[in-house]
Amino acid sequence: MSVLFVLAVNLQTLFLSGIIKWLLNISKINNQAKILNQEIQELTKTLNEAYDREDWDTVIGLGEKILELDNQLVIYNINIEDAYLNRGRSYLAQKLYALALADYNKVLETNPESEVAYNNRGVVYSDLKQFEKALENLNKAIELDPEFAGAYINRGKVYRVLEMYDLAIMDYARSIELDPNISMTYNNRANVYKDLKQTEMALADFNKALELDPQNLFAYTNRGGLYDDLEQYEKALEDYAKALEIDSDDAETYYNRGNTYHHLKRH
Repeated sequence: MSVLFVLAVNLQTLFLSGIIKWLLNISKINNQAKILNQEIQELTKTLNEAYDREDWDTVIGLGEKILELDNQLVIYNINIEDAYLNRGRSYLAQKLYALALADYNKVLETNPESEVAYNNRGVVYSDLKQFEKALENLNKAIELDPEFAGAYINRGKVYRVLEMYDLAIMDYARSIELDPNISMTYNNRANVYKDLKQTEMALADFNKALELDPQNLFAYTNRGGLYDDLEQYEKALEDYAKALEIDSDDAETYYNRGNTYHHLKRH
């Protein structure tokens, strides 16, 4: 057997060994990325639920955790669009609007068809009271995905601020048609009915919001306000007490309860 033949066999063995190691490494990387992706998806689902009920402390905490995991995925060259979306939500919850906008803009640079980025950017502009830009972005989100329940909720909020109540009610109705199990939709529509002095409709929606989510702080506080308007002060106090069981630091609830005590001459 010639030396050249032995050398060729050895080189081929080394090459095949290298290929096998490379394939095993790729498999390992893919498995690690798959595990990370699964964990991110589960956390993102929980984050979205917290976002819908405006539980900002949970949104911030989960956003930071998801971003940490997303940064690990960069090592594996995985698309990090979700990382920017989740970090943007976390920044929004902390009212870091410029940073949130930067993340959503980054998503739209690479994916101009992201209805979620348009929706979230619309929420930022709404918080900044730039309502024309807010509607522009929310309209685009709905154009891209006409069955995006969250975008209708957020556009309904803008319409309410602009006192375009009929349009707000239409958007909330459409959101409920798409997903009848979002507690905040009923809470928000109840606020519109409350503005319109449609008391029975408002009360029915607040009750529905609490049926769907007994931990909905906003529904208790807002229903308490409605009971105040109706001079049903004991019921108002019950709702405020329930709200404070959920969040003992909620300043608005304390303020409202103080007004109720004033009406009852308990100051």
